[in-house]
Amino acid sequence: MADITVEEIVKIGLAILGIVLLLYLSVSLYGIFTFEKEVNQAHSSMDRIETNIQKIINKEITESEFFIEGPDRWELVLFPKPTNSEKPGNCENNCLCLCKTPKVDVCEESGVCREFTEKIKTDKEFFAIDKGVLSLKISLENNEIVVRQV
Repeated sequence: MADITVEEIVKIGLAILGIVLLLYLSVSLYGIFTFEKEVNQAHSSMDRIETNIQKIINKEITESEFFIEGPDRWELVLFPKPTNSEKPGNCENNCLCLCKTPKVDVCEESGVCREFTEKIKTDKEFFAIDKGVLSLKISLENNEIVVRQV
């Protein structure tokens, strides 16, 4: 059996290091593109929610039931919450946000929020998007916009 020289060990080490670096870059690029796709889905879903709320505010309809397709395992959350007055920094009034977790800092950093001057309430702290789909009902009750999961 031939002895392995120091030069060969260095070449093998560099080859392994190169392969590890390529794998790391591949995973990083995949993560970037996946997150960008999720944010685009969240914007599209928030557009649909906002359109339905505006139709109710403008008295074009009294209620609306619809599906949104959003990023899987993200949540729709209303700020401020009934139990906590915290809200994302870009929101002065009521904010509906789609975020990876229903926390203010996460929504500020990587979520999609829309602000409404109208009073909005929900029957849950947050609504989880399961398997990329969430069914909602938005209605006007006692001069408040009410968002429910159906």
